Amino acid sequence: MKKKVALLIVLGILAITIPAYASQFFARNSEDSKETPYTPDSTFYEDDLSNAYYTAAALSLEEVLLTENPEEQIALQEEMIRQYDQILAIHPNDPIALYNRGATFSMIGEYDKAIADYDLVLSIMPGDALVYENRGRAYELAGNIEEAYKDYKIVQLLLEQELAFWNDVSPKTVTRINDKVAELTATLEENGIAIPYIAVPENEEQEQINHP
Repeated sequence: MKKKVALLIVLGILAITIPAYASQFFARNSEDSKETPYTPDSTFYEDDLSNAYYTAAALSLEEVLLTENPEEQIALQEEMIRQYDQILAIHPNDPIALYNRGATFSMIGEYDKAIADYDLVLSIMPGDALVYENRGRAYELAGNIEEAYKDYKIVQLLLEQELAFWNDVSPKTVTRINDKVAELTATLEENGIAIPYIAVPENEEQEQINHP
């Protein structure tokens, strides 16, 4: 039942524009920290071929969420990656296809490839909290705690900015990120690693902020 609900949530979100819409989506839909590919509607692109690839990826995602067979899940996720590859061959700078492929790579444990895709998304749309969080999770799962801390700390700073200007971030999200930053800080300290200085991505002057 939970998987079906998650699928309906993913499929119920419609795209409007890129990159403005994508930026809004990434920044504001991270309450439950779901590293699930986003599914645009069936007429997202002007060309039918790209829409067909997105539809095929959406169908594979539906099957991933409904099956409990690990081997079948991996096969479906690999098929999703092939569909995103096809979209990116047509639209190389599509942030949603890059994000989706990164999320799918992470789902199958290909963390280096996931990080590379998240890097590309952030080069197009710097300052999107969900992308930083997912990249931080990939770094953490890959064993790179220092880089994971940096990304989660950036998320924390972005949420602080969001709260200061709009006050529309859920308490659940703030608590989750604060807890993760505290956890990673403790891990760094236990391993004798200095807490990095972090710059807020949205700050044009890239002012360095110390967050011990």
